[in-house]
Amino acid sequence: MKPKSLKSTAAFDAHARAMSFRIEDLGNGSTREVRVDFTTLLDNVESLLSAVYFAAKTRLRNATAGQAFDDAVEAVEEMASSISAGKWESRAREPGESRASPLIRAIASVLFAGDTRKAQDHYDSDIAQQARARGVDLDPDDEEGKSALRKLKADYKRDLMKVPAIKRELLRLEAEAQMEAARRKLEAAEAVQVPES
Repeated sequence: MKPKSLKSTAAFDAHARAMSFRIEDLGNGSTREVRVDFTTLLDNVESLLSAVYFAAKTRLRNATAGQAFDDAVEAVEEMASSISAGKWESRAREPGESRASPLIRAIASVLFAGDTRKAQDHYDSDIAQQARARGVDLDPDDEEGKSALRKLKADYKRDLMKVPAIKRELLRLEAEAQMEAARRKLEAAEAVQVPES
């Protein structure tokens, strides 16, 4: 893996109607800070709506990255509801956290009589609590922070796998998902038209 060479941070100052974005070269220690003044944007409704549209479209598209169709739809619906309610969530759900994921479904099946919403809330609460305890940012801006968050989630999943009923259900659901993916590939292969010679 390529060593990390840049670190970036951002800060927002609502009173000044501005943000600053700082870039640091980890190799030589050089830093540069760029200030973005939102005053003009905030004073022009059309420009503001255009910026919000672009940001929302990007967030919704990014919410679907690497996800299966049902997970992508769920992630977009949740984010769209939040944006419509005036809440701009700072992070999208990563794959594996949606209510359709095998991990959440296994937790739901074993601990919450199949209620995936309760299972997801339980998962999110546990992850947030462990992140606070370890000093891990739930919305990391840099690769180091993202790596720490991935490790925290992997450790949490490993600990869950120590519960035999959850392990059995998760393995069953993962196998089921693999079989369904293989079935779809087989159907796609059978649908390919081979020209006659």
